[in-house]
Amino acid sequence: MKFSKEDKKRIKNYYRSCLRQYGIYSADALGWAGLNSQIVRFKALLKVGNLEGKRILDVGCGLGDLYHFLSLNYNHFEYLGIDLVPEFIEKAKIKYPQGDFLNKDILDFKSESFDFVLSSGAMTFKIPNYKEKYFEMIKKMFQLSSLGTAFNMLNKEGHVDDDLYTAYDIEEITSFCYSLTQKLKIIKDYSPQDFTVFLYR
Repeated sequence: MKFSKEDKKRIKNYYRSCLRQYGIYSADALGWAGLNSQIVRFKALLKVGNLEGKRILDVGCGLGDLYHFLSLNYNHFEYLGIDLVPEFIEKAKIKYPQGDFLNKDILDFKSESFDFVLSSGAMTFKIPNYKEKYFEMIKKMFQLSSLGTAFNMLNKEGHVDDDLYTAYDIEEITSFCYSLTQKLKIIKDYSPQDFTVFLYR
């Protein structure tokens, strides 16, 4: 199930308001509870494997901060960041001119291939039928990856699930991911509110 026009409108309006309130140099503009919250999740995400020299797709790249974090940890990699919010892409290009950023929906990709597909915080905003839509997004991410996929989600055990935030049951996510691959790993020791999923070929 693809994102509807109304879904995209709601997502864009929410993050535009965050961007206006906090500006491009604050992690709060992306809905994070500060910079440390963002960095902790990035560190967990990069445990997916050795990304040196790899082609990486960042889904829901926001202001491009994962690109910067990657550049602090790896010397060579090919990066593409995509996001539904055009203002995020515009600002990401200003913050990180060496990065490659596009205003694009992951579900619009056809035959492109990346070594790793990563996504941080892109499946937290509550929309109608969110499970079907975000599960389709995960499926597409894995299809586009030749080596592996990594993404994080809010954990129902430690984070509220309300009208704004979507928190997930780990067992349900595990069951869905096993329909894609038997090679998976889940880590949750870095935050009581979050967990990260690794899917491998």
